[in-house]
Amino acid sequence: MTDQDQNINPNNNTDTTPESEATTNEKAQGEHLPKERFNLQVRRIQALSPAEEKPKEKAEANAPTEEMTDESIPAEVKTETKETDEEKAESSDKEESLSEENETQNSEIASTEEAEEAKELEEEATPRPTPSPEKKPQKAKVKPPKDKSNSFWTLFKASVASEFKPISLDSLSPVERRKQQVLLLRRQRGAAGTLLLLHALIGIFLIALWALLPQNLLKIHKDQLNGYLFYNLLVEVFAVLLPTYLVLRFYKMDRILVMGRTSHRPFTYILGFLTGVPLALAFTGINNISLYALNLLGFSPQSSSLFGQIPKGSPLMIILIFLVTAFIPAVGQEFMFRGLIQSSLSLSGRHALSIFLTATAFALFQSTPFFILAPFLAGLYLSYMRDKSDNLYITMGSHLVMKITFLIVQPILPMVTSSLSIVGSGGKNILYASIIATLVSLVVLLPLTSYFLNLASEGQGQKTDPLYRRLRQEQWFPADWKYMLGLLILFFMTLASRA
Repeated sequence: MTDQDQNINPNNNTDTTPESEATTNEKAQGEHLPKERFNLQVRRIQALSPAEEKPKEKAEANAPTEEMTDESIPAEVKTETKETDEEKAESSDKEESLSEENETQNSEIASTEEAEEAKELEEEATPRPTPSPEKKPQKAKVKPPKDKSNSFWTLFKASVASEFKPISLDSLSPVERRKQQVLLLRRQRGAAGTLLLLHALIGIFLIALWALLPQNLLKIHKDQLNGYLFYNLLVEVFAVLLPTYLVLRFYKMDRILVMGRTSHRPFTYILGFLTGVPLALAFTGINNISLYALNLLGFSPQSSSLFGQIPKGSPLMIILIFLVTAFIPAVGQEFMFRGLIQSSLSLSGRHALSIFLTATAFALFQSTPFFILAPFLAGLYLSYMRDKSDNLYITMGSHLVMKITFLIVQPILPMVTSSLSIVGSGGKNILYASIIATLVSLVVLLPLTSYFLNLASEGQGQKTDPLYRRLRQEQWFPADWKYMLGLLILFFMTLASRA
């Protein structure tokens, strides 16, 4: 191989003289000077802007790490690297100018921030006036919607609807039949209110009708004995017996519930009937004592004996008086008050309240404010006998005997009225006789009643059905709104009779 070939071949390393090695190292150092400057500038930029570290790291990673000799780099590559070095130098100059601009901007921003902090410190140092507490706006109270389910009108409609709800006990399974029985007994608790309200309304109608009738219609004089008996018969038939029968059929009241479940020995019935005699004497005496007190207070109650108006020699009139004023009222009033009303109220299980409400209605039924105390006490006693004996026939008999005794004793022990002078001896004698009759009758009545109750309790059997116990736990007050309305109407009727 010739010397020319050796000089052309760049890979020929046979020339190892010291002169040649020195020249090659100087050339390499001269060519690598721009690269070192570039690396220094890149490092400065990286120190100024840390956000650009990642792309510069990539550039450094792509940069050659090993020093390449001129002999190993081709001529074309050398020209390209020189051009790139020049471009890099220009870009580094631009970056330096940008970095200087950034430094000036940062210094300006820092100065403005320091000025703002100083202002804030001055504002904090100056005392500020305490702001007045602002009143929070109160929210408008939203009224909850009214619960219409408990209004009187909804309760009234529900009560009326339950009264006419059909209940059938035929062709049902035992479970359904039991449910229908419960519903029927719940509805029967309102029978007392319906009956009393119906009685009061019919009574108002009869009073208005009697006032509109002519004075001598059908030879009946309103102010005489025949007029009194006729009006009393109208009341007992149309205001007592008829509404009681209609309510009994409408509510399908059990006859055993109304008349009583317990049967007694004959002596118990006789003893119960005989209690009517001391009852009549005691209540007549109590009534006279109360009327005497009313006379002293300035009131003038009027009363007269029916026997004083009986024509002589007319036993038929006497029988008619006993029939209209004793037998029919004893049967009809006991059937209405102690039968249907008290048995309906007792379904709630409140026996004491049932007795009191029944006696109140019985006293207001008399429609005379001056003669209300004795009927009220009589109603309490008869209702108590009905509750303890569980038999309506005993109270019917006791009431009948009381009415007969009252009619018989009336001529002997008349009622104290304004016609009997309380100043003279007549009024005082009646007062003394009434006090003596009351004390004697109470002495006889108390042991007689105790003995009767012992006999009545022996005859009672098992009368508490679980169904009735369940109903007694559902209602604390036995009367409904119809019963209370009926009592109110009867009260005003009693006041109107005085006027």
